[in-house]
Amino acid sequence: MPEKLSVAIKLSEKIKSCATGAVLHSTAVTLLLSCTHTGSDGKSQSSRHINDPRNQRPSDTLQPHEQNPYITKLIRLLPETNQSIDSFSNTPTGQKLRQMIGRQPTPQDTQALIALRALLIAQREIREQRPTQARELAKFILSTEHLSTHIYSTALKYLALSDVLLLTSRDLSTGEDGTARDPRVEFNALQSLQCAAVCQSHGWQIISQEDPTLLSTQGYRTRLLSESSFRSERLQQPLWLKSMFLNSMPSTKIARSEETEEEQNTSKNFEKSRGQRLRRVLKLRQLIDSRKWSQASDYAKNIVSERSDKLSRLKSENTCRADIIYGHYAIAQAARIGQDRRSFSRQQDIFVSQLEHSSCVADDFGFDKEQFDSFKLDSRLWLARLSWEQDNNPVAFSTARRVLDEAIGTQSWEHFADAVKVLIGRVGFEMLNPQENLSFLSAIEKNYPAQEKDDDFPIWIESRRGLFQFLSGDFEAARQTFGRIIDLTTDASTRSMAFYWIGRTQIALKNQSEGENSFLSAGMTDPLGIYDVLSGQMLGRESGRASTHSKRAFDADWKAEQHDWLNLNETRQLRIISSVPPRTLVAMRSDESIKLTLASQKQFDVSLESTFLFLTLLRAVLDDLNHEDFAQFIKDSDDLIPTLLRQETQQLRQSFQQLNTLHSEVLPRAHQIAWLTYSLGDYSNAILFVGRLREALGWDTDYLPFLYFIFYPRPYANEFEKAAKRCSVDVDLLYAVARQESLFQASVKSPVGATGLMQLLPTTARRILREFPEFSDEQAIDLTVPATNILAGACYLKKLLVRYDNNPTFAIAAYNAGEAAVDRWVTRRQKLKDAPFFIEFIPFAETKTYVQRVLRNFYNFKWIYRNQNSD
Repeated sequence: MPEKLSVAIKLSEKIKSCATGAVLHSTAVTLLLSCTHTGSDGKSQSSRHINDPRNQRPSDTLQPHEQNPYITKLIRLLPETNQSIDSFSNTPTGQKLRQMIGRQPTPQDTQALIALRALLIAQREIREQRPTQARELAKFILSTEHLSTHIYSTALKYLALSDVLLLTSRDLSTGEDGTARDPRVEFNALQSLQCAAVCQSHGWQIISQEDPTLLSTQGYRTRLLSESSFRSERLQQPLWLKSMFLNSMPSTKIARSEETEEEQNTSKNFEKSRGQRLRRVLKLRQLIDSRKWSQASDYAKNIVSERSDKLSRLKSENTCRADIIYGHYAIAQAARIGQDRRSFSRQQDIFVSQLEHSSCVADDFGFDKEQFDSFKLDSRLWLARLSWEQDNNPVAFSTARRVLDEAIGTQSWEHFADAVKVLIGRVGFEMLNPQENLSFLSAIEKNYPAQEKDDDFPIWIESRRGLFQFLSGDFEAARQTFGRIIDLTTDASTRSMAFYWIGRTQIALKNQSEGENSFLSAGMTDPLGIYDVLSGQMLGRESGRASTHSKRAFDADWKAEQHDWLNLNETRQLRIISSVPPRTLVAMRSDESIKLTLASQKQFDVSLESTFLFLTLLRAVLDDLNHEDFAQFIKDSDDLIPTLLRQETQQLRQSFQQLNTLHSEVLPRAHQIAWLTYSLGDYSNAILFVGRLREALGWDTDYLPFLYFIFYPRPYANEFEKAAKRCSVDVDLLYAVARQESLFQASVKSPVGATGLMQLLPTTARRILREFPEFSDEQAIDLTVPATNILAGACYLKKLLVRYDNNPTFAIAAYNAGEAAVDRWVTRRQKLKDAPFFIEFIPFAETKTYVQRVLRNFYNFKWIYRNQNSD
């Protein structure tokens, strides 16, 4: 109980010195909690000056006795007991917290705040290597009810760390349960040390239910007592602990070089030479599946080189050289990922030729028949694509037709559909003969088995048919075709596309009113979508969107609106970020499942409310930090509260879909999770989370305007503004590209080496930045630095805009697919000067989607962040 803890602390204040790390009688251990009120220098923690955490040294350079002053302030202010909550509430921090959460702290809030104070002290005691005090605090937290699972897990971590420190410093050979086993040798004995103290506690039971793997050997080894756990607390993992974990792991047979146990078992079914080839193929498949392209390429080159002297003998024996064939495949795919098109084309030709003339069967590659058919069809499809890229349309067309003919007789319907898309989307478009393409679509539709038609393929067929009908001038047929798409799908973006093109056909048929209604339907079906924007342009809306007349997303200036939402202005929080409503009993399959589900939902709600409480508490303490600095502090700090907030919010996002359905009592929980994620500066996960729920959350209401900031954030504002001005590019276009390229992750790196916010290759960045004095020498360029990356991306985009006469569609396409490809498209497709048509027929599906989304982002950024003064 908090009251008992307080009494023990007050009694222990009479003790003038503390024997750090001593193992004393349990009563003395309780009294030693007085150490939690003084630092290692003997001075009162409350007397330390409170500074901005940005002025502190980086967390990984802190010495064991150092502590960020805001933590000291929290330890001094937070309530120790239920009776001290009133005094905390009357402090400026407590009043700010109450204003932000919109209510007086509840009993559950009080328990969470008391536990947080105990955790902060426990972390300090661990870092200052006073494990006895930390252990007692951890036990107290685990015995407290109505705390989140992560708080219990953190307390268990401090309990485990405390025991390890005590075992390291003292010659203990028995646990608290009196067993004779040495906890420094046997994992079960180490765990029994904790179990004797807390396995009957409420926290232990919650962990057993919600996160049982944490209590396993693996959980202790990789989470509770991992090297990173010790490092985060400025400690070193003891050697005896590493040895104990090693001894507790199940013994495994060490495989011979380049062979896994699974591969060895597989090879038993084959003769020695054939088995060796299969093992090599399986090894290559494993590397490719793991996206380890460089390793796969090197390993494949060794195979090809090693066995080149045996080729003539193998040919005479008519033996399937599966490892060599698959080696060329691996080299080709690695070259493709590395954007080495010449090498890819050469290796793909070799691979396909060898596969065509070999006697290989599915077993030689570890495939079943369906996988082997798909493998062969896919290899030929790549030849069709390469032929098309090399301007050899007849070969591309005939190769793709062969794939079609063979796919009809197999189960590889996915490749069947892919082949159609190669023909129509690439080769067919180059010919731009609508009637021929329409005839081919009809033939394909007849041959394609009805039972294999998925939801996407018929819609794709209809959309191509409608566009070719429009191009041929048959507007009424096009209108009917796009109307069928609306009946075929419930997907908002697809229906919005169909409404847009119906509007275009109506305008072409001189039905102005019907066309405008279709454009309105396109916008309202998918607000903020690309066809909302395109329809708004057709309607001539000042807003740039068909779904609204409003020229701005907010009545007030967007900066004032954002400030209110981020700081929980009291006019906002009661409507949006208020306590979640109580759960209602849902019908389940059994009483036991009802019990487990409700228990998990209860823990979910506890975690959600405590996370919101701790975040607002930290904002109240660090109220002089702006949002971006606060978010950066949360991302960089390894202190307890930032770490706890990151872990809790990540778990909330993961658990939400498992435990909830989208109905009235759940939506407020989704709002809170979205707001929490954004407030922590985790923009990528905030965008992804809202994106999955956006249809249910409601976009054009006064209730949820903060979703605009979450779905279209503008981080690194200074860096983007400076780069936009220096390179003469619209800043909203830069944000649009960065959102699509990286979701605003500054350190993300693609498989081909594109890095940072604007996803630039180092060679491209160096070529652009060498024009600037500060980058003119041979110094290394760090593309993970936001300012550097954004500047390079902005000026590269400017060069593309100049190249294509300020046509943003062409420039954005070139940013993704390269200038050579777009030059070819622009040259050959002059008859498609209409931008939406050009986008629809971009032959690379990835680039088409990319252009649509960047343009959508651009117009939405422009609308959301439009200033009143710009009207």
